[in-house]
Amino acid sequence: MKSRLKYYNRWKKKAKNVKVLFIAESPPKDKSKYFYFEDTEIKGSSLSAHLFRALKIDKKDKETALEDFISKKYFLMDAIDDPIFENGKLKSKKKQISNNLEHINKEIDKLRPKKIIVIGKCVYDILSKQLDVKLDFVYFPTHWKIKGKEKTGTELFYEELKEKI
Repeated sequence: MKSRLKYYNRWKKKAKNVKVLFIAESPPKDKSKYFYFEDTEIKGSSLSAHLFRALKIDKKDKETALEDFISKKYFLMDAIDDPIFENGKLKSKKKQISNNLEHINKEIDKLRPKKIIVIGKCVYDILSKQLDVKLDFVYFPTHWKIKGKEKTGTELFYEELKEKI
């Protein structure tokens, strides 16, 4: 089994002068969709596919896309190291993310990004109350309509990311 941490650390070593740090909730349950596994396909509905498309990253293959992502001074980390269990309740997410704040702060200190964009409103709401850094957020790309909005999470993801980059 591949080690997410091994792949994450390998790409983190390549990240220099990070312009934008993206913070997502957690790695996906489907290991083939993990962001830094370069030997997997870029799947249409994965976060990597949406993020590469929004940032106009060439997606010939995953490794090339990741090289382009890093060379453009972007980096992505997860708020927690393991996938949130299925049907994760908000309280559980809050606890898991809160328990990982020390690690999140260390990563931010090491990477020293100029800007931090949290992907997902729930994660933003948790981190914005607990971190002493300025955070922006974009909705997670989903086909569901966002409550109180007339658009899907995916539509809002592209619009908001375009404004914030």
